[in-house]
Amino acid sequence: TDDTLATSVAGSVAVTVLSLPILATPVVVTSVANVNYTAGSTATAVDPNLVLLDADSSMLSGAVVSIVGGAGAGETLSFQTLGDIHGSYSNGVLTFEGAGTLAEYQQVLRSVTYSTTSGALATIKSLSFRVTDADGRVSSPGLVAVTIVSAPLNVAPLVVTSGVNVSYTAGGTPLIIDGNLSLLDLDSTTLKVATVKIVGNFAAGDILG
Repeated sequence: TDDTLATSVAGSVAVTVLSLPILATPVVVTSVANVNYTAGSTATAVDPNLVLLDADSSMLSGAVVSIVGGAGAGETLSFQTLGDIHGSYSNGVLTFEGAGTLAEYQQVLRSVTYSTTSGALATIKSLSFRVTDADGRVSSPGLVAVTIVSAPLNVAPLVVTSGVNVSYTAGGTPLIIDGNLSLLDLDSTTLKVATVKIVGNFAAGDILG
């Protein structure tokens, strides 16, 4: 809980207890804590190295991947199908059904990607992975955070000068004003217009070359 009283989603760590497997629940082990994503860009894989474990069953019957707290406008979870495992996405919840081995469900969950529209605000979303084994036992959630960075839109270019003053002797050789000037633009690599002007005190004979 931070100093504004906002509380995080729980982080979890799996502990595999080695004993006689009696009614053991499956476990989702995520391999990353966070992935970065720029709003509006190509969908990003959430956890391509996620691992599924189950001490007493080699088959799963379903899985749910959800955006904790619900989906915002434009947020989408996508996946690749495999075998008899079928998935559907609605309002931040990706639901998988169908019998499949641990390896098959692991592959499907590793294929899950996240995307959102370019207008999304910068934020951190938490994604929850749960699986259900053939005996109906449901795992605790495996969690991965997605940090969404808003793409810069309609950002004005910037002129960065390298000095504050140059000295010139009247009638002398033309003087370069700023040989190390830099131009920056976060959302464009092309410019179409530039203007250089003498601000105040323009006199007859002043020339910009």
